[in-house]
Amino acid sequence: MLADNTLVPVRNLTNHRVGYKVEELNVRRIFQAGEIKKIPVDEIRKLNYNPGGRNLLLGFLAVDNKDMRQELGIEEDAIEFDWTLKDIDDVLLNKPLDVLLDALDFGPDGIKEMLIDRSVDLEIPDAAKRKAIREKTGADVDNKILMKQLAAKADEKAKTDEEIEQEKKAAPASKRRVTTTPKEKE
Repeated sequence: MLADNTLVPVRNLTNHRVGYKVEELNVRRIFQAGEIKKIPVDEIRKLNYNPGGRNLLLGFLAVDNKDMRQELGIEEDAIEFDWTLKDIDDVLLNKPLDVLLDALDFGPDGIKEMLIDRSVDLEIPDAAKRKAIREKTGADVDNKILMKQLAAKADEKAKTDEEIEQEKKAAPASKRRVTTTPKEKE
């Protein structure tokens, strides 16, 4: 068993902030997307018993210590806890569909979120993987990609319209010749 003061790396599995509070230790932690912090084992144990703490440890934060994982009841074959962004991209773009299906069935929620987000960012071409994500999570990757593309086109059009307006403002006013006829002398 690990000593309470042993520092263990804990990583945010998501691409958004994750935080928690352990009041009895007067600790509040915020993890930025993908951030790793070294956390005392005692804090992890107390978090595990706090309301919602276990859900964070099993779904959104990865404890990078074999002994601590075992104590938390995380199975050794839960390989998705070790996945990085590179691994997620590889699963979406190169690995067989079965690897994605295993992750969607058994992986932590944070990894599932990342799989959805990255499938949209990468606009994965594999229709079977898009369908699997929709069936397992309810997230419609096809629709999200379409919305992303439409938003990009709207941004592009807005930039073009803005550039036209700026050019109009910057163009010199057309010069007109104003001539007056001299008055005749009497």
